[in-house]
Amino acid sequence: MQAKLLEIKHLVQLIQDVNDFEIFESPFLNKQLLSKNTVLVEPSENKSDKVLFIGQCRGDQYLKRRQTIQEVSKYFEIELIITDRVFTYSEFLKKLASFKYVLNPLGIGDFLNLRYFEILKLNSIPIQQSTQKMLEHYEELNKNYSINFIAPEELKELKLDNFKQNKDSLYLEDYLLNNGIKDIL
Repeated sequence: MQAKLLEIKHLVQLIQDVNDFEIFESPFLNKQLLSKNTVLVEPSENKSDKVLFIGQCRGDQYLKRRQTIQEVSKYFEIELIITDRVFTYSEFLKKLASFKYVLNPLGIGDFLNLRYFEILKLNSIPIQQSTQKMLEHYEELNKNYSINFIAPEELKELKLDNFKQNKDSLYLEDYLLNNGIKDIL
């Protein structure tokens, strides 16, 4: 499939997985940022201090995610909700908005997924698993938007309530403008 794509003249691939990003030398990393106009549910005022994991976890493709959740649960009480895609988007967002901390382990790729940006928009704090390459390519991982870890044992001594979150907004429009998407396309 990739060979066929490369036959296209003036091809610009927008890639989000950091490993593919380096292989294909994309002009900038495709991010799942939200627009300034994105309307989600209202952030909850009374957030639970527990750590939430909500999402997919079943199947062979999520073995590493299950292992990460199990390891992290040694350090924090986690409310685990395996959705099996039965929640409406609104139900999902309301649950997300009701927690101060949301565990976001890696799934099937090395990239910041939409959930990371939803968590921020809902005034919650992502506890984000990453890789070294992600730390190099996602500047938001180095600006205190989230509590980051590569290996779960890095969270062993962490006191969640000591984390001071960067509250600056991250928007898709700003990212595209700052990266000159009009010039690239």
